[in-house]
Amino acid sequence: MVDRLKGQKDQILYSSIINEIVKNKNSGLTINSFNFSSQGAATSSISTVIQGKASTRESLIQFKTKLTSDPKITNVELPVSDLAKSKNISYSIKLSISTKQ
Repeated sequence: MVDRLKGQKDQILYSSIINEIVKNKNSGLTINSFNFSSQGAATSSISTVIQGKASTRESLIQFKTKLTSDPKITNVELPVSDLAKSKNISYSIKLSISTKQ
């Protein structure tokens, strides 16, 4: 069993990716879903789409800013159309996150 676990060292821990994203979340925001995709086992990052609701435009902008400043997270994309409303905003943020420990 130990040998099997050692052989899976390239396996992605999605819980650590989720934790990395959630630590940047503020109180005015909910996350409803995560969607992960990768280009194969050799890649060092995972593309992720986060969907949810923001109570205000400011809380959504703050979340994007925190994600952008996180060194493990790159290519944070928040469509401008998600900022059209000022309250109760449904959002979808696309980003890449490093899988290197």
